[in-house]
Amino acid sequence: MIRLVERDEPYVYLREFLVPTLSQRYGEHPAAALSSVVPHLKRIGATLSGIVANDAHTYGYHLSAARLRGTGKAQDYSMTGPANAPAADQHAACAIDVGMAWPASRSWLEWVRTERAAGRLPQITELIGSTDGKTARYAAASTAWKWNRYTGGGHVAWCHVAIGRRWANDDDFGDALLGRWDANGQREDDMGPETTFTMPKLDGTGTEVVPLKTILPRLLGKLLEVEWALDGIKKRLDELDKKQ
Repeated sequence: MIRLVERDEPYVYLREFLVPTLSQRYGEHPAAALSSVVPHLKRIGATLSGIVANDAHTYGYHLSAARLRGTGKAQDYSMTGPANAPAADQHAACAIDVGMAWPASRSWLEWVRTERAAGRLPQITELIGSTDGKTARYAAASTAWKWNRYTGGGHVAWCHVAIGRRWANDDDFGDALLGRWDANGQREDDMGPETTFTMPKLDGTGTEVVPLKTILPRLLGKLLEVEWALDGIKKRLDELDKKQ
């Protein structure tokens, strides 16, 4: 394809021929799930370091399924397993690199790992980053979601978050990944629906798993019931005293 370069006085540039990148050739674009992360990055002041791979990348989640197949890499590790097949979008790049210059970034990254290890954030298939700002580490199902030393380069100033290809169109992912965070930490007024406690049922018939957000209102309601019952008992005793 031909790209016309704008005239820049007092010089006039000639036409230059631009060879399409592999990304252009395979019609690659960010997965919708990762596009949903971008507004949250802007909100907290974090840098988007990249989603769609340049030509230097030859494997992995930054490449689309279409590009991997087209370049003879249909058996790439990022194409196998139930998280990746079938791909929801054959042209979607399924990894995002997030800058780590915002204050709570290292705490957030560790939170992401522990959430994934607990079975939450099931979209995520691998993490590469640094929780101490010094050493890059890797976590995935193959490491039981524990940090292992990363043998590649970089990934200290930024972290890599990959999602399974079948989750490419999950546009709620951004809220799940960063919705409860701001630049300085997790929001105090949002304890999260997945934060639960096992406690005795109020009717005394066993135990139940209760979301943290609902515990205080339920306990307050029960205390009010007790208070009303005590008021009723007191009134009845007063009536008996008057009759005597």
